[in-house]
Amino acid sequence: MVETRYTALRIISTGYKVFAYIIGIGGTLLVLLGGAGMAKFSPAGATFLPVIAGLVVVGIASFTMFAASEGIKIFIDIEENTRLAALRLRRLET
Repeated sequence: MVETRYTALRIISTGYKVFAYIIGIGGTLLVLLGGAGMAKFSPAGATFLPVIAGLVVVGIASFTMFAASEGIKIFIDIEENTRLAALRLRRLET
C-alpha cells in the first residue's frame, strides 16, 4: 500500500461533497417551500416556471460541486497510481 498524501485536498474534496448534498437537499426543499408560499398569493400556474428554474439552478450547483469533489479525487488517484508505478519500476530495476 502506498502512503496517503495531500490531506488538505482530501478534506477539501470531502467538504465539496458535503456542500453538494446540503445544496441539493436544502435547496430543493427551499425552492419547493418557496413555490408553495408563492402559490398562496399568485394566480394558478404562475409558480410553475420559477419553481422549475429554481430546481434546475439547484441541480446545476449541486452537480458542479459534486464534480469538483470528484475532480480533486481523480487527481489524487492519478498521483498515487503514478507513484506506485514508479516504485514498482524501481524494484524491477534492482
